[in-house]
Amino acid sequence: MDLEIIDLDTPQPGGKVGDPARVAFEKVNDNFSAVGAALPEKTANEFVFSGTDITEISLGIRNDGGGTPVLHYHFKHPTAGFPGDGQLVGGAGSRPWTGAGYSDHSTAAYHLIATQAHTASAQGTDFRVLATPLGATQSGRVYVANFNGDGDVIVSKGLTQRKVVPEERGRGIEIARNAAPAEISLVSNYPGFGSLIRGYTIGGTVVAPTATPGSSAVGIGLCGHDGSAFVGSKAIVALIAGTNWTTTSTPTFVSLETTAAGSTTRTRRWVVADSGHLQPSADNTYDLGSGSSRVRQIYSNNSAISTSDAELKTSPRDLNAEELAAFSEIGRLPMLWRWLSKAGCSADDGRLHAGPTVQAAIAVMDSHGLNWRHYGCFCYDSWQAEAATVNDEGEVIRPARDAGEIYGLRKDELLFLVTRAMLSELDAMRNAA
Repeated sequence: MDLEIIDLDTPQPGGKVGDPARVAFEKVNDNFSAVGAALPEKTANEFVFSGTDITEISLGIRNDGGGTPVLHYHFKHPTAGFPGDGQLVGGAGSRPWTGAGYSDHSTAAYHLIATQAHTASAQGTDFRVLATPLGATQSGRVYVANFNGDGDVIVSKGLTQRKVVPEERGRGIEIARNAAPAEISLVSNYPGFGSLIRGYTIGGTVVAPTATPGSSAVGIGLCGHDGSAFVGSKAIVALIAGTNWTTTSTPTFVSLETTAAGSTTRTRRWVVADSGHLQPSADNTYDLGSGSSRVRQIYSNNSAISTSDAELKTSPRDLNAEELAAFSEIGRLPMLWRWLSKAGCSADDGRLHAGPTVQAAIAVMDSHGLNWRHYGCFCYDSWQAEAATVNDEGEVIRPARDAGEIYGLRKDELLFLVTRAMLSELDAMRNAA
């Protein structure tokens, strides 16, 4: 092959006068040349490898001597020497034809950016990826990903190349968005767990792992900003190792933790134990449902167990005459009915249920001079109106709720009271016989 010598001190087609050094290029064919050229905005020099090959023209570095072929970017500031914070010290990109010429800047590129003022002992540098969104031109090119020396990946759309939450530096991937969701989507046609996020917790080190210690956890947490600073997780769903793992035992449990209104302290509320039992984290503290958010139905193999330990109660007393009369009357109230929400248009629709209404029972208590609020068999709940919670996309997160109230019964306690009243009447009849 012919050897073509290009003198960069001589103006080349489409270029400008360059460095007087002489450069040798191996001529591949008549449709390929290498020239010193000026960028259209005339701010920099570049070598242009030009050709008409319909497959590709590539830049290669060949080393047949066993050494590593490497492309280096050498940078020295003309006055400061060291690059400053934010200085572009290397990169590469695409400059496609726009119809009137090649683009002034890369439409997609990678940049090597100094992230601090360099010194002989500090040379932090990031690797950043740039791209042009659909429908935009090179002027709309944005940073889309940044890789730093702490092992972080920051994925954004031109917003930031540093961690939004500085305290999270060195902890991994961050996705930052303005006016748009920050999402991770997993798509797979693999059956079973085709889309899965895994978290490995280990003892030892990454290069020399040992058994997972007890209390090691993988979690999903809600963090935020309190108006003055970023704050850590205030709600967490955590998967936790129960004890140290072995080859024959790897116990785990699931923890649900929240922060109450008016507090900043996250508290563990519920646990799915390694045995599979759902249990509150604190005894006799949390409810299932509420007066305005009721559980529709509970299916169980056995009836509910209520604590009835004498050590936890005052000394039981018998019913007085007014109470006996009142609960005897309550036991005689009309008590077959259907739910209005199930009744439909026909009186025969819906199943029949049994038990007096609370309002009728309260009227009986009042007629006997008894305060129904003093008896645990009667329940009353009320709540204030709440506006709907809607996100920025107009999606209703929590529907609006009108103010309201609802009455209820602890039927097992009411049955005991009615039964005692009936037994007292039966005893009186026997004693009179």
